[in-house]
Amino acid sequence: MLDCAEPVLGPERAAWQYPIRSIIEQGGRVCFGSDWFVAPLYPLYGIEAAVTHTLPASLPLHSVHSEGEGGDESRYRQPWNASQCISVEEAIKFYTLNSAWMSFCESESGSLEVGKTADIVILSQNILDIEPSRIHATSVLVTIADGKIVYRHPRLRLESLIRPGASGS
Repeated sequence: MLDCAEPVLGPERAAWQYPIRSIIEQGGRVCFGSDWFVAPLYPLYGIEAAVTHTLPASLPLHSVHSEGEGGDESRYRQPWNASQCISVEEAIKFYTLNSAWMSFCESESGSLEVGKTADIVILSQNILDIEPSRIHATSVLVTIADGKIVYRHPRLRLESLIRPGASGS
């Protein structure tokens, strides 16, 4: 993260990238997305980075600096501006409810409520219960969009997700 801006902004100003906590404390509404070409599309990387202010451990370092550049790569695994970290709950809200609000569709999506589209993912572990620096190790097992399964992990049997007696019968 610092590698992209530090040469242009200098270390003092570059350290203030992503001042999310300050924006929240000043009453701003924060929205996250995963379509920016300089960041991975995987939202779980974004959640981990927002919570820890480090690069996720599984993210290759070559993705943040140009080929052939050297330097101290350990700095990319250290927190930058840790005072701006947020909670996992906040990061999830910024990807879901707040982003739906930003798109003017909070009455149709962004949260699980009667009458809204059922867009959800089922993850391999509860990211609220694990060490935030391990969020990157979470896999998406199922993606449901508008109430329909649109992705299923190739090694997943859907029956394994249903607890006995929880079938609704």
